[in-house]
Amino acid sequence: MSPLFFLALILALVLSSTAFQIVPSRVTFKSTKKAFTTAIHLTSSSSSSSTVLERPAVLSKPSTVLNPSPSSSNKLTKPKGWSLRIFNDTTNTREHVARTLVQVTSKSEAEAYNLMMSAHRNGLAVVGIFLLEQAEMFCEQLGEFGLVADIQPIDE
Repeated sequence: MSPLFFLALILALVLSSTAFQIVPSRVTFKSTKKAFTTAIHLTSSSSSSSTVLERPAVLSKPSTVLNPSPSSSNKLTKPKGWSLRIFNDTTNTREHVARTLVQVTSKSEAEAYNLMMSAHRNGLAVVGIFLLEQAEMFCEQLGEFGLVADIQPIDE
């Protein structure tokens, strides 16, 4: 017996206080279109009338989109990259910050000097935009040298 049959039985028993005799009369399955029809005759023991409950036939499944278009508004956006930022602090000398940037990030001395001065004047400087793993590695290495650094996702 199918689960629909038992569901119809429970529904009929809950809705009525009389006892029922259940006689399956028709069950049709069409596997090619995933369609089915089930009809159950419920006959009351107190009267000779019968009630037929029919489930509507399901002819097809709704279509699903396997590859949504890139222009869909509900897609999740991944960060384009991660910005590595250094902050000005009172413990490290400017020379130490510039040399550490050259050693860790392979920036030129001029670039490292400009980044150090930007952090000194503005309180922070963006060292660059990197992939997550590289940004995490640089941030950790700068922290080992005593610099205050963090990473932040870029969402453009």
